[in-house]
Amino acid sequence: MAGESSSTTLTLTTGGITLLGVLLSVGAGVGGVALAFAIRSIFENFLAGVLILLRRPFRIGDEIVSEDHEGTVEHVNLRAVVLRTYDGQRVFIPNGQILSAPLVNRTAFAVRRSELVVGVAYDADLDEAVSVICRALAAAEDILDDPPPAALCSAFGDSAVELCVRFWHGATIEQAWRARSAAVLAVKNGLDSAGIAIPFPQLALRSPIPSAR
Repeated sequence: MAGESSSTTLTLTTGGITLLGVLLSVGAGVGGVALAFAIRSIFENFLAGVLILLRRPFRIGDEIVSEDHEGTVEHVNLRAVVLRTYDGQRVFIPNGQILSAPLVNRTAFAVRRSELVVGVAYDADLDEAVSVICRALAAAEDILDDPPPAALCSAFGDSAVELCVRFWHGATIEQAWRARSAAVLAVKNGLDSAGIAIPFPQLALRSPIPSAR
């Protein structure tokens, strides 16, 4: 038994370094690395939070977009920016990510512009179509008169000539959706009243030509 104990001691001890000591050293090294990364992340977010508070790229109540997240700013602290998404969820975005990723402040200005693509038939009078669309938008609610709405011929589609319709509205997401709905209704009703068709996509199916024998 004494021999077995001595053999075990020799196996676990080499040059005065025990296996337990090696494991503890490795564990301490891994833990130290993890702790260093954690401290670095905390410091980066703290510093980013200070810069955000100093630079003020947005304010409480602004609607912002940061990568895949979009919503209203509820709170800013030294660790994260708190967003309330439009579908009622709360998102915490680390300050470091806010500063390192592209940031869009949708409500930085009082108004912003939206676009809508409208197709009219190839046999339509394009000048008349543009005039009808602009008049319809000018009379629509939630769409601003200054800057005025515009309609520009933009492309030849498969079944229609495409017009890019541009209009200005309030900056919030609610104002944007109301204005877009008003624009669709106004353009559709205006073109219908003027007898200008909005063609729908058509798909032609042809049977294969039989091979000659």
